[in-house]
Order: sequence, then C-alpha cells, then structure tokens
Amino acid sequence: MRRRWQQIGLGFGAGTLCGGLLMIPLMRQINWDVERDRLFPRAVCDHQVNDRISCGEESLMHLSELETFLGNSAVQTAETRREGIQSFKEQHWQQARQSLQTVWEQTQDPEALVYLNNLKIQTEPQAYRQKTTIAAVVPVGGSRAAMARGLNILRGVAQAQTQAIEKGLALRVILVDDQNDTRIARQLAGELVGRQEIVAVVGHHVSDATLAALEIYDGAGMVLISPTSTSEELATYTLKKNNIFFRTVPSDRATATFMASFLLNRTQARTVAVFYNPDKSYSRSLSGAFKETFQALQGKVVSDSQGEFYLSCTGVNCPRSAFDVNQALRKAKQQGAEAFVVIPDGSESQSNALSDAIAITKTAGSNWVITGDTMAGEMQLLDSQVVDRTIIASAWDPSQDEKSVLKQFWQSSGDSPERSLSWHTYTAYNAVQVIIAALDKGQASDRLQLRQAMASPSFSADGAAGAIRFRDGTGELQTTSITLIKVVKCPTGKQGDRILFQALDRPSCLR
Repeated sequence: MRRRWQQIGLGFGAGTLCGGLLMIPLMRQINWDVERDRLFPRAVCDHQVNDRISCGEESLMHLSELETFLGNSAVQTAETRREGIQSFKEQHWQQARQSLQTVWEQTQDPEALVYLNNLKIQTEPQAYRQKTTIAAVVPVGGSRAAMARGLNILRGVAQAQTQAIEKGLALRVILVDDQNDTRIARQLAGELVGRQEIVAVVGHHVSDATLAALEIYDGAGMVLISPTSTSEELATYTLKKNNIFFRTVPSDRATATFMASFLLNRTQARTVAVFYNPDKSYSRSLSGAFKETFQALQGKVVSDSQGEFYLSCTGVNCPRSAFDVNQALRKAKQQGAEAFVVIPDGSESQSNALSDAIAITKTAGSNWVITGDTMAGEMQLLDSQVVDRTIIASAWDPSQDEKSVLKQFWQSSGDSPERSLSWHTYTAYNAVQVIIAALDKGQASDRLQLRQAMASPSFSADGAAGAIRFRDGTGELQTTSITLIKVVKCPTGKQGDRILFQALDRPSCLR
C-alpha cells in the first residue's frame, strides 16, 4: 500500500513540476506591475504634496517664476492663489473655485486655469455627458528656459481643456513636473500608469525624458502623445505595431530638410559647420539628420575629428572640456564654412549648451546661423549682433497667424516678448485636441480603445491650424509644416529700434 501511495505521490509531483514548467513562459509574458495596478488601482488625485503631481492641491510653480512670465499681476494675486490651492487641498471646493477664478481673470495663469477647470468638474458632475482624466507632463522646474517652455505647453493644454469642458466633456487634467530629468521622468511614468483613471499622457518635453519613460507607458498600454519631442530615435516607437506613442510635432528629419533647403537655396552657402551636443537625443538626432540631408543635396559639412564643435555637456561625468567658441569658429572658417548650424539640447534643467549656442550666434560675424526649435523665443537672441542673419526652424510662429484661436484666447499674453506664445503652445493644444477627438466621438473610454481610435487610418482631429492626421500605422504626422523665423530690427522712431522674431517670408513690424 505504501509503495502504491509513493507512486501516486511521484506522479503528482512530476505532473506539478511539468505544469509549473509549462507555466513559466506564460508568467514571463505577464507584466506584474500592470496587473497589480489593475487589481489595486491608486487614487488618481491623492492630495499629497511634494510629489511633482497635482490635481490642484499644490502649485508646481513658484511665485518668482510666475512674476517673470505673467507680470506684476501674479504678485498682486499671490495670496488669493495660495488660498485657492490650499482650499483645494482641504477639499473646500467652492472657496477654491472662487479664488482660482479671480486669479485666472486677473493673470491668465494657465496652471490656475487647469485647476479651476478641475474644480468645475468636481462641483458640477451632472453638467457633463462624459468624464475622463489625462495627465500633462510639463517642465516647470529647473532652468529658466525650461520653465518658459513648460508655461507655454501648459497654455496649450489649459486652452484645449477649457474648450472641451465648454462642449460638455469633463476632461480632468493632472499636472506633472519632470524637470526635463530622465530619472524623474521614468519614476513619474511609473506613478501615472498605476492610476487607472488616467487614459493618456501628454508629454514629455525633451526627447531624452520621453525615451526614458516610453518603456513604462508601452508596458502599460497607455497612450503617450508628445507635443515637443522630435528626435528620430523615437521613431522606434512611432513606427511600432500596436503603437502607443504619437507626436504632434514634426520629426527632426522634416526640420533638417527645411534647414538644408534654406541654406542651399536662399543663402547659397555650400559649406557648413554643425555645432551640437552628442550626449542628448534631440541634438544628436537633428544634427545627424541635417548632415545626411545637406550632403545628399551636394552640400559639404566640415570635419570635426577632434570634437571641437561639440557644445558643452554638464555634470561631474562630463567626458570633455568646455566648449571654446572662438577656437571652434576659427577652425570652422579655416575649413571654408560659410554658415553655422547650431543645435543645442532641449533646455534641460542644468544645460550649458544653450549658452554656447547663444555665444555662437553673437560671434558669428557676417556668417549665417541657422538653428533648431529649442532656440525659438529665446530672449538672448533679440540682440543687434544677430539681426538679419539668424534663422530658427520652428513648428509654428504666432506672428504668422494673427487670427489663431491661440492668440485670441491668450489675448494679453503678448504684452512683452518674454510672455509671448510659442510653438509649444500650438503643438500642446493639438496634442490634447487629438485625445479629445477620440473621446468626443464616443470612440474611446479606456486606454485600449483610445489607442485603437487614434491608430485608425480614418482618424482626424481639429487642430489650431487645420486637421491633424497620422500616417497610416504610425504615430507621425501625416502632414508636416516648418516655419522659418528670422531675428529682425523694427524702427520705432524716438523710442529706438525693436528687435523681434518674425516669420521669414512674412516679416511685419506691426506688433
């Protein structure tokens, strides 16, 4: 009898072992983090502070930043703003709504507008036919240049959210600040995918942060739509089957084509030097695409075997010495360079490359300088030293579109050049409009349906300047448009000259 039970036991053990072995491949296919978040979802608005995520319970911007970009009105309403956000945190909804309404009316503060819209959804749930939640990652911490771009991204998001709410779609927006830091971006992506009510994310800003976070979103099947990440290194995801990554900005390949064509056809420059940061995805990508395109069109790119054209890197692990602008330009001119292509990184929080790029434009003499969109709106370029020979390739320029829905909405944002709209507002608005279009037509109510709707060949959305469509089976725009912007001088009589950014083919001093 004992022998019989031993045989049964051995049989049972072997069966269990075989079954376990068969289960191993299946277990490996399961994303246990995703399953945990599905079974035990995290609260979408947990009202915690200092976590870089806010539904309205904390401000992601400091007063000094708001004053810089919004003017004295930000200081005058600072206490009202603080009271509104504190009331939001304590869930005193009506008091919070009243305070933030005052702030919005007096300052046109886009962060306050997002939180005000979230409060409308919270206090009037019966007024909306559909409710959904997205997150928007904006770099409002870190360098001043990064904050300026973050504010303009926020403007586009806030306007699109406002218009959705007016049409009955309760679009709650969770704001997130990754400071353009790859480590923080990846950490926050993990937090966002765990909040099951969030169906999509708008972001990230710089291509390096987007690359760092994409694997997290891809594993969770969550749509990520970037209004600003242009690197060709992201094409692995935009061209991927069952794609979750889309972007409403032209890729670096498209921008490089416009830059090369301008130099060859409008300046007759046949030999150029390219200055870039090889450590950063955007800078590396656009410089590579430009070199390939320019040389294919029979242009010449001068040699840089010693790395003297590399812009400065940052941090204790920087592998090279600081960029020497005079030495680099001297070497470029000795090799016959007639124009300089300058591509700093995407204004990460601790970047020195932008300062190098500014120095090149001011030291270039009579040579043409052409640069990518990270220099668009950069105030240090408004200098008499760079007038009439500096060109910026950008996705959009507000001076070219006076009747834009963006300019009409943010009517007082252009009081000074520092507070004017940028292409970031345009592409961020379009990114949210894409999500709204998928939701508004009843095509999507969860992450999977949203992804399927956006990937449909027939999908389109109404953007700021026409229909938005993606190339079949990809997350890339079907139609791309690049605006070339020039630094120009406008005489103003006794007040002295003004130096402005203007569209190259439609310059106007009537601003």
